[in-house]
Amino acid sequence: MDASILSGLGPRMQFHELGMMRSEIVAVHGGMLDAIPVALAVLNEFWQVLFTNLRFNTLLDLHEPTSVLGLRLGEVGGCANARTSLSGCGTSLSCPNCSVFNVAYRANSKDELSVSMVLPVVGAVSVSVGWGTPLGSSLRVCAFSPV
Repeated sequence: MDASILSGLGPRMQFHELGMMRSEIVAVHGGMLDAIPVALAVLNEFWQVLFTNLRFNTLLDLHEPTSVLGLRLGEVGGCANARTSLSGCGTSLSCPNCSVFNVAYRANSKDELSVSMVLPVVGAVSVSVGWGTPLGSSLRVCAFSPV
């Protein structure tokens, strides 16, 4: 069953739109984000990955950073539940109990949140979420660091 209605994640942006947003982030903020000594993923309002910095790419052994463009965190991190629903990460019936779901997807922008969890492809990490509007739309910045 697809629980996207329950979680309120909404649709996904088209790949060409994601590519344009990613290009803007790279042009304006890419150098600064790559210099930060923490693994970062920038997500759009539909919780799709727009940008990952060098530390994130190293942490997940990504040789082509655009390979995760448009994916959601559970899909990038190897969550088995992300494959149980047609709409992917954040939409299975198990998702409301997921730490990442509750921190990255359900949190409102006034909270400063962090959670420890295990990403199947990485191991134990701490995930912190922040918000910003560098391109005129609300973006989430998720930081990943070893526990």
